[in-house]
Amino acid sequence: RFEDTDIDIYWGGYLGTEDEILLSGKLRDIIEDLERIRIEAKKKKGWLMDTYILRQPEETNE
Repeated sequence: RFEDTDIDIYWGGYLGTEDEILLSGKLRDIIEDLERIRIEAKKKKGWLMDTYILRQPEETNE
């Protein structure tokens, strides 16, 4: 599963509106908050339009 890896997530809900919500970080660190925020947002407005990008961190050659 994705949350078991070192993947970054950039998530946004209601983009471009007054109710815009943005969240980003390591997926494994924020997955519980993200799930809670999505549930609360949908419950509040009755709908949720959201999008996300998953990205593996760039490797550094040191």
